Amino acid sequence: MLGDGCIVYSKTSIIPYFQFIQALQKVNYLMFSFNYLSSLCESLPKGQSSIRKGKILFAISFRTRSYPFLLKYTIFFIKK
Repeated sequence: MLGDGCIVYSKTSIIPYFQFIQALQKVNYLMFSFNYLSSLCESLPKGQSSIRKGKILFAISFRTRSYPFLLKYTIFFIKK
């Protein structure tokens, strides 16, 4: 999968979830990826904005529910 995907732990859970973010210009690819993984997700993709180097950037993202099988992909992860 291409893009900015990562495995994330919430502050209250010991089980991680997968999050995938793409620039708004790549919405078609994000939707293709979401359709493939939608059975693992609890909600639709969401838009977001951020400011970097004085520019407003727009992105779209989705995340899965927390799943124990994602633990095997976190062998190099250091939980803070």
